[in-house]
Amino acid sequence: MRDYTCSEIGLLTGMAVGGIFGAIGFSISNNALCFILTGIMIVTGISVGSVLDKRRLNKK
Repeated sequence: MRDYTCSEIGLLTGMAVGGIFGAIGFSISNNALCFILTGIMIVTGISVGSVLDKRRLNKK
């Protein structure tokens, strides 16, 4: 099994968490703009993951 980068893990985590919150928000408010939260969470996950990847590379 290959090692996944922190960016990949952040993308998947952000998509899962953002998708859950977006679906719950849509079911409560019937506003499709709640799905923007999914995109925001994905971008946040990739950003945090890339920062962690850079820190990991600097330690080596």
